[in-house]
Amino acid sequence: MNLHEWTKIFLKQRDLVKREIKSIEETINGFCITKKDGQQNTVLVVEELTNTITEEVNYIICLNTKKNTKYLADKWEDFAKHEQLMVVFANPVTNEKWLIKPHHHNKIADKKSLQQGLMAMYDAISAI
Repeated sequence: MNLHEWTKIFLKQRDLVKREIKSIEETINGFCITKKDGQQNTVLVVEELTNTITEEVNYIICLNTKKNTKYLADKWEDFAKHEQLMVVFANPVTNEKWLIKPHHHNKIADKKSLQQGLMAMYDAISAI
């Protein structure tokens, strides 16, 4: 299963309890989720995190690689500026993931151990 297919299943599973999603439409770079209340969320699906941060993106789904984890650590302040952003690191082959909301995590995280903590999350699931 590729990352794009995995993401669509992941999005549907996240909504099993609340049942807020009205539709999930494919876009060039991922998905657009329309909720029953009219709110829309943008999901960016990329294998590699590079220049991916924009105001319009609510979710970034990427592969669980050391390079992506280090990129997040290096650009932490840029990611943390976006209140609604969630970054999901996935291994679609083993169906494993870890996720983080940089804005929220930034409020409680010790900046000195940030990279070590992110690498621990990376190591907790199979790398791709």
